[in-house]
Amino acid sequence: MIERDEFVEQVQLRAALKSQDEAERVTRVALETLVERLGDGANLLEPLLSQFTEPVRRSKQACETGEAFSLNEFVKRISERAGLSLTEATDYTRIVFEVLNEAIAAGAMRKLVAQLPADFELLFEAVDDQQKPLDWLPQTEIVVDETEKGIL
Repeated sequence: MIERDEFVEQVQLRAALKSQDEAERVTRVALETLVERLGDGANLLEPLLSQFTEPVRRSKQACETGEAFSLNEFVKRISERAGLSLTEATDYTRIVFEVLNEAIAAGAMRKLVAQLPADFELLFEAVDDQQKPLDWLPQTEIVVDETEKGIL
């Protein structure tokens, strides 16, 4: 498993973010939101989560059962919390999950994805047990609400 600093560095590099602080924020928010959605199902991430700042760990403790919300809400929360457009939130979340796939034990990502509704697979679709990088998917439009649109 890769360490927190290397994880954040990979997110920064792949997302072409200007600073490590920005990459840290995007990573923390994406992981925090994933933990909220999974609850105890996020135990597979514990070795990585324990390396991050308090908000990720507190989020896990507060959401033992997980909170049921849609893919649209997932992306919207990341967008709002990280101060990103919906498109940026989607793109950066995919990058965080790409790095996450490489950071956790083989097969763990598949177990995480299996705990989520089928529409979440759009963020994880190309992840497999061989720890191969994600292939970028064709962009599919999702409607977050009637006034905003995001691109997946």
